[in-house]
Amino acid sequence: MKKVVLCTLLSLMSMTVCFAQSKYEYCDVYARGSWYNMKITVMQKNKSTNHQGNIGTILNKMAEQGWELDESIVIPRHGIPFTRHKLHFIMRRVILDKAPIQGTESIAKPSVSSSNTSSVLDTTLMNEFNSGEIANLDKFTINAKVDEFIYEISSDLKVATSNEDMLIIDKKIKALDAYNKNLQKKDFSIIDKLSIFKSDFKRKAKKLGLTIP
Repeated sequence: MKKVVLCTLLSLMSMTVCFAQSKYEYCDVYARGSWYNMKITVMQKNKSTNHQGNIGTILNKMAEQGWELDESIVIPRHGIPFTRHKLHFIMRRVILDKAPIQGTESIAKPSVSSSNTSSVLDTTLMNEFNSGEIANLDKFTINAKVDEFIYEISSDLKVATSNEDMLIIDKKIKALDAYNKNLQKKDFSIIDKLSIFKSDFKRKAKKLGLTIP
């Protein structure tokens, strides 16, 4: 019985150390507008980045980077014509103290795989285009997903920092290109975007000093 109590106390102490060393960083995702054409500003510390598109795309990307929703604030329209709802998503993620308590290094220091450092990730959306599943959806949903995929590629090109990032972006561009080529009637707006993406891709690769096969 004493051993059981002792083990329980040790477990509780270990959990307390972990929580004591955990800290949160916060950011504000401010969205206004509607549907897939929302204006979104991500504010973290003294920096802010502006985006346009679907709020779900931004929140999904942030979730992949370890962010979670802490609180949401809705500011409704106040009866003034042409005003829209405004949304604030307060996001947070856990950060650890750099100096762990003596004797608890093995608890405080998590193992981090090098694959998690990538700024660009494979997504369900990319898999839908690669597999051809996108063609089985209704026209309205397809158009929405095409816009979302275009926005995703554009965002990825801005944050890419490594060869691995660029290889994933290359796959996404090729998936969008293949989708458009399989259409009975080519979408010239997609062709224009592809032309821009390919040009930006080459420029980004050259800037990073990378050689993409």
